[in-house]
Amino acid sequence: MTDADWEPRLAALVAALIEGGHLRSREWMKAFAATPRHLFTPEVITVTPLGYRTLSAADPGVRQEWLSAVYSDESLVTQDKPHAAGYLLPAGQPLRVPTSSSTMPSLMARMLEVLDIGDDMRVLEVGTGTGYNAALLSHRLGDRQVVSIDIDPYLVDLAAQPLAHLAHTPTLLAGDGVYGAAEHGPYDRIIVRHRRRPRDPAGLGAAAQARREDPGQPAW
Repeated sequence: MTDADWEPRLAALVAALIEGGHLRSREWMKAFAATPRHLFTPEVITVTPLGYRTLSAADPGVRQEWLSAVYSDESLVTQDKPHAAGYLLPAGQPLRVPTSSSTMPSLMARMLEVLDIGDDMRVLEVGTGTGYNAALLSHRLGDRQVVSIDIDPYLVDLAAQPLAHLAHTPTLLAGDGVYGAAEHGPYDRIIVRHRRRPRDPAGLGAAAQARREDPGQPAW
């Protein structure tokens, strides 16, 4: 992988996030600029009129298309499974539902900015996914201040690999984030990256002193 391959794309994405007003603080600008998204999305699943198609870093024939997808401001499906009801696509393939994705960078940037993080804060991320967001948090706060949990042990193991490549070692947990991770708290902030609300504030202490950011939900 050459520098000319992906670095200009990363620089262009960060510039677009800044120009669009999604990235405002210097700390998050640095974090995004230092965190290559492609390391966390080696395979991207797309849907075409003919069915599903996987763009892989390992396939030289689609590498540029894969990089274009990775460094676009789009959400990327990185893992899926057959629909439980057995539905079919028009082309006859079984319908599949996403089970993991990399959120569109502009939304990630807005969520992190709204989280209003200070240098010494401790953060719980519910929904590790690819590990990209955990890498951004680790760059901003330091590994010791970041705890990330996901219900899928396979995703947790997978996320650890690109994190280690970037020399990040946040605390990664396999478990149901709905119940939090109080044993690693208390936390100053919680960022929830799925649609299920935690049933317990996960070791926050006084909820009024914390702020939680949840896609599509009010923060507190």
